[in-house]
Amino acid sequence: IADDSGLCVDALGGAPGVYSARYCGHHGDDEANNDKLLEKMQDVPAEQRGAKFVAAVCFILPTGRHLTCRGECPGKVAFARLAGVIAREGRGDHGFGYDPLFIPDECGVGKAEKRPNTEGRSYAQLTPDEKDAISHRGVALAKLEKELPEFLK
Repeated sequence: IADDSGLCVDALGGAPGVYSARYCGHHGDDEANNDKLLEKMQDVPAEQRGAKFVAAVCFILPTGRHLTCRGECPGKVAFARLAGVIAREGRGDHGFGYDPLFIPDECGVGKAEKRPNTEGRSYAQLTPDEKDAISHRGVALAKLEKELPEFLK
């Protein structure tokens, strides 16, 4: 079983997508990746800042036969300007990567229920349980769990 995930931004034609972890040009620099995303989005108006976290989970057999399931968490990219300087609007202690800049459309209630994210909290501001209920990886894994028995017949 393997998985990959990334942030797909509508206004950027789906970027950073599969290059999310190395969007800035090298791997794993969350701050530089966020800075580049904010720079690319600086002139994009609020109504065009749609984005989604996407995860793909693949179960592959030694024969090459495989089952791939995809999960999504829709939302938008946050932004802020202060005296012409791009600043991070998103905050929170429960995330990494683009989590401080991603505002999901929904948030969890417990680990399973969902409700609209009327407060506009970033993914990083959600508790682990609130994130679990809307997780793109969780959606992909739930699909895999449902489809795997039929695939293995």
